[in-house]
Amino acid sequence: GHAGRVGFAENRADSEFELGRFSTSVKYMKAALDEVPPELGGFRVSRTAKLAAFLAYAGDFEAADDAVSSAASIMLGLRMDRWRPDSRNLLKYLLDEARAAVAQSKGNLVEAEALYRRAIETNSKMSFGKAVKWGTFTRIELAGNLTRQGRLLEAENALRESLGSRLADQTRTPFVAKALGRMSGVLYEQGRYADAEALA
Repeated sequence: GHAGRVGFAENRADSEFELGRFSTSVKYMKAALDEVPPELGGFRVSRTAKLAAFLAYAGDFEAADDAVSSAASIMLGLRMDRWRPDSRNLLKYLLDEARAAVAQSKGNLVEAEALYRRAIETNSKMSFGKAVKWGTFTRIELAGNLTRQGRLLEAENALRESLGSRLADQTRTPFVAKALGRMSGVLYEQGRYADAEALA
């Protein structure tokens, strides 16, 4: 049925994205969206917002902008007053994440930082398990933003927050590997070569 096909395509899109295969993640997220009926507005907002972020990372800024506008437009038409807080926050989080990715990809670093921080704040109010993983990714991207602004200590703190106790963990999921690689770069830029080498 629709739900199974959406779930399969979305999970594949997420996996490809985590591995840095952004164009392939776009293909699978488009396939997931094609299976979501028009009347399921909340599902269309969340998947369209994720598509926008994937498009931004793939370098297709115009399509990413269009997807953000489409997600925001659908969201305006939803009556969310009776929704559970988690459901409302999920859509807000994904939309801000997508807007941040688009802004960052275009080099609008200050705008992207504000959006990443707002997304993290919204994410912290969400109680389901997947939100923790998504929040980790957003903090990693915020750290990248701060690094590009030359704010290395703030970037280091954001990365330590995203990694938590996993700094000493040998489990290298794609997100953890990305965070450790970025942390190594930040430490190197600070002249802390031994610390950077230990994480490389």
